[in-house]
Amino acid sequence: MRTPTYFKPWALQWPLGIRIALVFILATGTVQFVVFGMTQNYVMAYFGAEPQDVSFALQITYCGIVAALPFQFRFVRYFETRNMLATALLASILLSVSHLFVSDIYVFIFLRLLTGFAVSVIAASALTLIFSVLPPAKIPTVGLSMFFGTVLCSGVIIGILSGWVVSNIEWTNIYYYMTMIQCSTLVLVFLILNPTNNLKKYPLYQLDWTSATLNLVALVSFAYTILYGPSKDWFDDPVILCSSVVSANSFGLLLYRQSFLKRPYIHLDTFKSPSFYIGIILLILFYVVKDSLNIVYAYSSAILQWPIERLIMLALTNVAGIVLGIWIMALPVVLKTVANKYAFLAGFSLMLAYHLWMYFSYSSDISFNQLIIPVFLQGTACGVLFVPIVRFVVSTAPMYTGVSATVMATMARFASSVISISAFFSMQRYYNLLNKQALLRNLTDFDQNFTATITQNVALYESLGFPGAQARTLAFVEVSKSLAVQSQLRSNMNVFMIMICILILLLAVICFAPPIFKLGQSLLARKDGQ
Repeated sequence: MRTPTYFKPWALQWPLGIRIALVFILATGTVQFVVFGMTQNYVMAYFGAEPQDVSFALQITYCGIVAALPFQFRFVRYFETRNMLATALLASILLSVSHLFVSDIYVFIFLRLLTGFAVSVIAASALTLIFSVLPPAKIPTVGLSMFFGTVLCSGVIIGILSGWVVSNIEWTNIYYYMTMIQCSTLVLVFLILNPTNNLKKYPLYQLDWTSATLNLVALVSFAYTILYGPSKDWFDDPVILCSSVVSANSFGLLLYRQSFLKRPYIHLDTFKSPSFYIGIILLILFYVVKDSLNIVYAYSSAILQWPIERLIMLALTNVAGIVLGIWIMALPVVLKTVANKYAFLAGFSLMLAYHLWMYFSYSSDISFNQLIIPVFLQGTACGVLFVPIVRFVVSTAPMYTGVSATVMATMARFASSVISISAFFSMQRYYNLLNKQALLRNLTDFDQNFTATITQNVALYESLGFPGAQARTLAFVEVSKSLAVQSQLRSNMNVFMIMICILILLLAVICFAPPIFKLGQSLLARKDGQ
């Protein structure tokens, strides 16, 4: 068996440098995916689009990544790794430049899909290189945790930094910064990687392009259905109904096709273990409850109007927690001694503590210092849960299924992201309306606080030189703004309470389900013995 020679001799003398370079290469790919996460308002204004259009444009990149990912691990065993990375980075540079000349939202969405294909090549190549520098026992757990951790950390950091860019200069300058990063990575690839990797080539025969197309259609239709459903009254809209039917049929045809292929696109034996379904459900629930942090960022930015520098510090606090959690859980002693059940309990307990903290301390004038500890707790909870959940999902799949478990975990990540966006939008819209109606019922001329506030505001505006009628109008506008803030505040607290209930139920299931299941098995065995 040939020993791969990915790296140049001088680079091998600096193992830490290689690992840092590989993380940077992986982050370059994920940057393209998450760069617009914190600048959606600017994207909407530039294209004249709806929030759902921008969310769909962001998620369709994930569709491209997931659809192309099964092929990438075949490609890295045939093409030279340096050539693959260089080609993908050149394509990414061309796509970044192309974005500068786009003014139509549908062209933007198509370019985002192509970006997903490029990101999948970069991610698969970078993961292959990362696997090559890890001990075999750590490859499934640490390698994939590094991938998902990089996606999350880079999403927070790059999203906030891109927010700083758009708040100081024209938002399209993001593309210039992206191009600079990609060019730097391209130079790095040529510096540290050998032209040939000395691996035996595996021919690219029986690549199932039909399954990849079915998967892509299913994922795009699923994203459209879930993201646009709340604003279009779900299945009352014929387009939503059609997209849901297309998604279900495409998934069904995809699974049916895998049943008779010699080299399936996704190995169906991955689904034979009940533990695999448990792992996927845990992964989806984890990402859903984790995304409540976006409410804090949105509230701090839009309502409290914090400067971008303060948001960056808050995001870095969260990233510090993520890194700490992943580092602790990836320690060899922790991997060997801490069972998945106790890791789940620790991680979800930290996540529960964060939500409880936010629910009881959330207010219209919450300060930066009040958010540091809960945001750090949330990051630590994410880091603690990353490694055991990935380890649990990967370990449930048979070895001969290859990368199918990895693909399914990535698909679950995509589905949870889409579902959380739609769920949080629906919950906030519902509770916002409900809370606003509840507050409006108390705003009458018989309410002393309301009349006192109006009188005080009228006097304030009259002292500034406004005539009586205009001062009264402005006083009501001021009360309306306060009403909107209070309604949004209560809506966010309602969402936090829902997340608290989900986490309490989940922790109870993790604690009591295994012994109850074992007790049931023993009773059945005793009954059969009789």
